[in-house]
Amino acid sequence: MGVRVDQVILGDCLEKLADIPDNSIDVCFADPPFNLDKKYATYDDQKSLDDYLAWCEKWLVELVRVTKPTGSILVHNIPKWLTYYAAILNKHAHFRHWIAWDAMSTPLGKTLLPAHYGILFYSKQAKGTKFFEIRAPHKTCQECGAYPTVCRRRCNTCHDQDMMDGTGREALRQVIYIRDVEYKGTP
Repeated sequence: MGVRVDQVILGDCLEKLADIPDNSIDVCFADPPFNLDKKYATYDDQKSLDDYLAWCEKWLVELVRVTKPTGSILVHNIPKWLTYYAAILNKHAHFRHWIAWDAMSTPLGKTLLPAHYGILFYSKQAKGTKFFEIRAPHKTCQECGAYPTVCRRRCNTCHDQDMMDGTGREALRQVIYIRDVEYKGTP
C-alpha cells in the first residue's frame, strides 16, 4: 500500500500498519482503548495486563517503524497506561515531553477519575526532529483572555448575559497558531 496524504485508514491497526512502508509518516498519533472494561461492539476492553501490554508493544513498535527519522510519535491515554507505553517507547525512540490537560477529577462511585489525561511525545531520532506546531482553535474570554473554565473561576464574565454578542452566542474569540519549526527542546 502506498502512503497517501490526508487519508483516514479504517481497520485493525496491526494489519494496516504492516502495509505502511518504513520511515514514511511525519506524525503518528494513537488514541488506543483504555482497557477499562468499556462496552464496545467489536473490541474486548478487558484484557489481562499481560495481553494488553503485549498488544500495545506490537503497535507502538510499528508506529516507530513507520515514522520518518524526522517524525514525531504522539500517544494519548490515562496516566496509568502512559507509564507502561513510555517504558516500551524508551527502548525504541526518544522521549520529548509528557503533554497533560485537566480532566474531571471528582469521585465516581468509590473511585476517582484521573485528574489529567496525557499525550506522550516521542521522536524517532535524538536530533533533527521536525515539529509541526499546530494548535486547534481555543475559545478565550474577550475581556480577560482566559479559557472559559479559568474565566469562570476568575471573573465569571464568559457566561454573563452582557458578554453575549447579540446572537445568543458567547462573545469569545478563537485563536489558531500554526508553524513549522525544528524541535530544539531537551527531554
